[in-house]
Amino acid sequence: AIAFWRGEHRLVAWVLTLVLIALTLAQVSIPVMLNHWSQQIFDALEQRPTGQEVRILLRDAQRALTRVPVLAESRQHARLEEGGATGGRA
Repeated sequence: AIAFWRGEHRLVAWVLTLVLIALTLAQVSIPVMLNHWSQQIFDALEQRPTGQEVRILLRDAQRALTRVPVLAESRQHARLEEGGATGGRA
């Protein structure tokens, strides 16, 4: 097994391992963040007169909207790299 980590393709092995770790952390942290967000929303709804729920919703909507172009751009970049300059067409 040590040859896998120190062999000819060690860079690929380490990069893929780090990607797997990053994806695992994202898979765990996203539901935790959504749970925290839901807690804030429901706590704010319990205290209706403060207007806090509107601020939280606007803040989170702004965060989501700023991430959408980044995700779309990274998906487009990945498609271009997979298909080359022709976009995968022959």
